[in-house]
Amino acid sequence: MATSTSIYKMGALYKNPETPKAKPRRASAKPPARLGILGQIETVCKPENFLGAILGTSFGGFVPVATYTLCHVEIAGHPVMQADHSIAWGIVWLCCLVAGGAVYSVHTVTQWGKVGFRHWDKAVGFVVIMEGVMMTASTQPLRRTALAFLIIINAFATAYNFIAEEGRGN
Repeated sequence: MATSTSIYKMGALYKNPETPKAKPRRASAKPPARLGILGQIETVCKPENFLGAILGTSFGGFVPVATYTLCHVEIAGHPVMQADHSIAWGIVWLCCLVAGGAVYSVHTVTQWGKVGFRHWDKAVGFVVIMEGVMMTASTQPLRRTALAFLIIINAFATAYNFIAEEGRGN
């Protein structure tokens, strides 16, 4: 029969008196000031930030590509009405995903627009035209150009966030 000490030793309740106590966590240091757009791009392009650049550009660039594909391939080729003339719930879900992609991108593109145009109203107009053209334009070169801009903006911004999180942002 096991003694009470051996039971504690076998389970998670056993505490070795020789194990040092964990140090209390300090309040995290204030993050470095955010760089401007050109500074962010320069930071992302530094060789020592290669891993953050690859991960960030992949994460940030995926959303506009997914949104574009859902909008112009999945939704465009989806039968909108079922045989019984009710709304196909698949199309509703795809539209929600497209809206989610636009919401993801709005904040970042607005930030870049405010820097580029120096007015919040121009920045909002820039977001509306970029997202709107990418999702609704029938002219393929126009919508693909908007897609390219959205990929670049979201990719660099996300890559910079990955790098700055590690304390290498300046």
